[in-house]
Amino acid sequence: AESREVPKFDTQEEEKRYQNEYDRLKAVRTAMKGGQVNYSDYLRLDKVLSAQEPQSTAAGHPQHDEMMFIVVHQAYELWFKLILFELDAVLRIFSHDYVDETLIGTACKHLQRVTEIQKICNEQFNVMETMTPSGFVAFRDFINPASGFQSAQFRLLENKLGLLSTRRYSYQTKAYYEFLEERDRPDVIKTESEPNLFNAIELWLERVPFLATQDWNFMTQLRDAVNRLYDADERAICEVFADQPEVKEEECRKSDAQRRVALDALDEERYKELQAKGLKRLSFSASLGALFIQC
Repeated sequence: AESREVPKFDTQEEEKRYQNEYDRLKAVRTAMKGGQVNYSDYLRLDKVLSAQEPQSTAAGHPQHDEMMFIVVHQAYELWFKLILFELDAVLRIFSHDYVDETLIGTACKHLQRVTEIQKICNEQFNVMETMTPSGFVAFRDFINPASGFQSAQFRLLENKLGLLSTRRYSYQTKAYYEFLEERDRPDVIKTESEPNLFNAIELWLERVPFLATQDWNFMTQLRDAVNRLYDADERAICEVFADQPEVKEEECRKSDAQRRVALDALDEERYKELQAKGLKRLSFSASLGALFIQC
């Protein structure tokens, strides 16, 4: 058994940090006994760089653009893997009834990373656009019917973000998972009923405290503030366009429409009507929590 003198700490947090660092360094020491790690072996480049097998080349009629097409899509799948990794970390943080506030910054960091990855994924289309339609047609028949629509990771990503099955576009009158490989279907279908990012954030927002106390109500205060804001706007409109009645009427109409949109978010019955029409998705209490944080 290991015998060591453990220092004393003023707080449990300090003790926890010490133990984590001790365990990490111990693991590093164990890993070092296995010898040095080189770049190629660490990244498994022998497997990664040999994973491109153009079908046109295999068929004896190589098409130059197919290599680019493969590499770009493999890069997408690697980015999808990292996005799923980050989302799972966020979901673990929000999986408890009580979410430690010190972990909110960590969750935001994970989601910021996801945002940056999405930007890169969008930019990869610039590489794809260097291929002409005729360049794509030249090898398309060799890979038919393979399609990005069959990406299991992308479907996992959609479900973990919280896409509703009722909001999916129908394609060939089939369920989206019917286009996936049979081996991938169970895992993808399973995520439809598992916690997702939207639901996790919604539940967290619903628990935001201090929306109402014995002598203070956030919704009432915000409603009054909205009315004061648009009252001031309409007074300014009436003064500035006093000699242009048609312009004044139109500007007042637009201001009133904006006022109604803002007040709808603070009227529970009206909010539920918008939900029923599919115009709102967050619960009313979660929406108030989000407004409270924003304000």
